[in-house]
Amino acid sequence: MDRSGTVVRKPRNDVGVDVRNFLAGGFTVVDGDGRRGRADGRLDGRDNLVKRSVEPLGFLGRDIAESLVVRFRNHERVPLRERVGVQKRQRVISFVNGVARHVALDDRTEHAVGHTPPNDRPYQKPPGPGSISEPGTPRVAFLARWPYVGPMTFEFDPAIQTTWFHSPLEDFEEVSVETEIREDPLTGRQSRIVSENFVRPEGDPDIEGVVGDSEGCFFCPEMVTDATPTYPDWVGFERGEWGEATSFPNLNPYGDHSNVVVLTEDHYVPIDEFTVEQFTDGLAAALEFVGAAFESDAADEYASINMNFLRPAGSSIIHPHMQTLIDECGTNLQADRAQAARAYRDEHDASYWDDLLRETTETDRYIGSTGAVEWVAPYAPKHHRHVRGVAPGVDVPDPTDPVVEGLAAGIANVLQYYGSAGHNSFNLAITFQDGDLSNPPVIDLIARAVFEEYYWSDSPFFATLHDESVVDVPPEDYAVEAAAFF
Repeated sequence: MDRSGTVVRKPRNDVGVDVRNFLAGGFTVVDGDGRRGRADGRLDGRDNLVKRSVEPLGFLGRDIAESLVVRFRNHERVPLRERVGVQKRQRVISFVNGVARHVALDDRTEHAVGHTPPNDRPYQKPPGPGSISEPGTPRVAFLARWPYVGPMTFEFDPAIQTTWFHSPLEDFEEVSVETEIREDPLTGRQSRIVSENFVRPEGDPDIEGVVGDSEGCFFCPEMVTDATPTYPDWVGFERGEWGEATSFPNLNPYGDHSNVVVLTEDHYVPIDEFTVEQFTDGLAAALEFVGAAFESDAADEYASINMNFLRPAGSSIIHPHMQTLIDECGTNLQADRAQAARAYRDEHDASYWDDLLRETTETDRYIGSTGAVEWVAPYAPKHHRHVRGVAPGVDVPDPTDPVVEGLAAGIANVLQYYGSAGHNSFNLAITFQDGDLSNPPVIDLIARAVFEEYYWSDSPFFATLHDESVVDVPPEDYAVEAAAFF
């Protein structure tokens, strides 16, 4: 690969191109012997060929498909349109409502016929997985509409961008730095993996002066019943009590129904000392309120249980607590996931989460299980050391459902891992959708900047304005570390 990021190979007549990556700005090259290469950046002639091709190809007939072949000559990339043979068993893409989806074809071989789209179609970058090409004599991924057959197969193939410069750290020798760009296979949301971008303080942070001061804390046991609100009559009780946990309405609600769950009696608990029992009781207290809200308001469909721990995670109160939100619209994350998961189910007659777990359990990103909950490191992490748990086939659980203890056990395991990695602050979110098994309970945990006297914010412009994640450790690396705690 040269310094511009272009794949340099000896000239050959034709190589297969994965159209999914081609449209996204990079593509996977598959030689006849099955070896892969990557090329990133925009292809010559892309404006003339690709930008007009995306939308029309979503409704091509059975015997018409768009095919692309890239010809490498003298290190130049020139897209061509040719009549080529395609093996229909390979996985290809269809577009449904502008979203890239995979379909599997039967074993027959037909020819893909070039199609000339109109000139006024806008280019839309399709979300979805990375490479879908398979090894073999030049194969060409194409777009068409055929029914899905069999379980979904994901291939995760990130784009690599390379930057070159003369570094003062290397006596101004020319060096290169790679940035890895990944897309969430459900939502298409991008994440960037950039090494050494997480600032870690030297030594153990001294925070005792902050976390040890409980004076005036209205979440502590001696004040919680005097300083917190009580539920309205329709809930059926004034406050919820489960073990150490106490729940009550949120004085600053975020939606139709919003509460707070004080998780522990202790004012401060180190990140790696939370117990399974504490989270089991805390989640039960939250779910008790969720059940009451769903029963009271038929319009409500979405619920989430959330936690900010210490100031880098956005918490203004040191005392460990969670916050629950129930309403009819959900957050952006919930709405996007629900829409994409339903579209996947409608097209493939299968659960996205079931298929994703089936694929992930065979990779380095699989972490382990706690009861009915499967834990993975997401392919495109939302933040540092992102760990996700999924409870497939489960609706919104009752407070005493065994899956609640499974969630709690996984949380405690992840937090022990975070502590071992030098983190002391985290965020947690569990999402639920009432009555839709295509969108089961999903829990996400992320590590935040280390809390110390002069801690730094790890939510720069990328996260706050561009809605794009930047992490420093690939999930394949930290999943292995986290798995040791399961």
